[in-house]
Amino acid sequence: MDYNLVCECGAKGIISTWPVTCGCGKKYLTPQETPVVIKDPFPYCSERIEGECNVAMLIAGQPVTPSHEACIGCQKHLSTVNEITIQLAKEANPTLSSPEKGVGSRLANTLSWFIPKPSNCDCADREQIMNLWGPEGCRKNLRTILSWLRESALENNYPYNSYGAKALLLSIIKLSEHLDPCD
Repeated sequence: MDYNLVCECGAKGIISTWPVTCGCGKKYLTPQETPVVIKDPFPYCSERIEGECNVAMLIAGQPVTPSHEACIGCQKHLSTVNEITIQLAKEANPTLSSPEKGVGSRLANTLSWFIPKPSNCDCADREQIMNLWGPEGCRKNLRTILSWLRESALENNYPYNSYGAKALLLSIIKLSEHLDPCD
C-alpha cells in the first residue's frame, strides 16, 4: 500500500517501501514513526477507499488496487466509468464483456420508449457497467440493477413497479444470452 508521507521539515512524498530517508536527512523505519501519514495518497478521489477503486471493483466483482498513474489518468475524465476503470476491471476479471453493446444498452433502449432519460442520472455509466458484466453478471447483480432503476424512478417521479422492472430486466438478460453482442 502507498502512503502519503509528510516529514517534520514539511517535505511530502508518496512512499511504498520502508525505511525511507527524507531529503532533510530524517530517517523513518516504519509508517508508524512518521509525524503525518495518510494511508491513501489520493484523498481527492471519492471512489478510492483504502487503496481500492470502488468503480473498478463494482465492475470486476472483486477488489482492484490501481496504480498511482492509473488514478491520475482517471482523474482527467468526467465520468467515473472510463477507459481506465474499465481496463483495471478487465485486468482483474478477464471474463468481462465488451462495454459497447449488451444488456445495459438493450435496457436503456427499451426504457427510452417509455420515459425520457433523466438529466441527473448515472445512466450511461450504469449502462456500460451492465454491458461489461454481460448477461451472467447482470443476473448475479440483479438486485443492484433493480435498486438503480428504483432509485432513478423515485428521484425523477417516474412510476415504478418492482415486479414489472424485474420481469423486463430478466427478459432482456435472457434475450442477450441468445444474441450476438453486436446485434
